[in-house]
Amino acid sequence: MNLGKNDHEGPFRQQLMGLLRNDFACFEEVVLTHALFDGEVRADVVAIPNDTRFSNLAFAFEVKVPHGKWELKDWLSTAKQASDYVWAKTSMSSASQVRGRRVSAAFMFPGPNLNAWKDDRYQNERFFRDYDSQSLRGVLALALHFRVGLARIESDGLEFRFGSNRVWDAKKGYSEHASNLFKGVRLG
Repeated sequence: MNLGKNDHEGPFRQQLMGLLRNDFACFEEVVLTHALFDGEVRADVVAIPNDTRFSNLAFAFEVKVPHGKWELKDWLSTAKQASDYVWAKTSMSSASQVRGRRVSAAFMFPGPNLNAWKDDRYQNERFFRDYDSQSLRGVLALALHFRVGLARIESDGLEFRFGSNRVWDAKKGYSEHASNLFKGVRLG
């Protein structure tokens, strides 16, 4: 684990795991075997849903500490890193509950508030002026194809989104289409 003096992400990992603890079993700094190349990557957090409909799945989280203004290149890099987790397999040295599972989706945490970009009232706020929201929306739309989404704190608590689709939140649980999005099942 990277819990040393310079672990800037540690408090954010702890915050995320605290927000997930009622609905997921969480594991920190999990080694994954990449699905496409010989090599390993490390997910900041891997969560196993308690809900029996999804308990065979594993979700990985890439935690990034936002230092000031994030450039488009930062979001691209984080989305690429999170995409490396999708379909990767947890190492055999992992805790027994997570060992040998494939990651079905990955989320970047904390993510930006994309809902505010739809509302003109927010356009004058510094955060939204400083970002090229159209380009970032494009990055996140592309990431969706690789099952990479955002995990962010909203007024009702933590939520997971794939683009504009809410797939889970702490108050309502899983959305109607969550199974299709997590498992890659298409509706006929």
